[in-house]
Amino acid sequence: MFAASTAAGREPWYFSGAGTPVLVEDINPGAGNSTPRDFVAVIGVGIFFAADDPVAGIELIKVPLP
Repeated sequence: MFAASTAAGREPWYFSGAGTPVLVEDINPGAGNSTPRDFVAVIGVGIFFAADDPVAGIELIKVPLP
């Protein structure tokens, strides 16, 4: 998992099994940045990271393992 900037802003991405980058979630919708960081994978649980949500501010996000 990594952070990348596109028209959707700076958001979390991962590489699919085919090696294609896939947007995990547009946390800050539109061109706003969520600035995801500090990725930690917990086997059998998911991936945790900090991101800036436009409503809640910086918060811990959990997504299932791809």
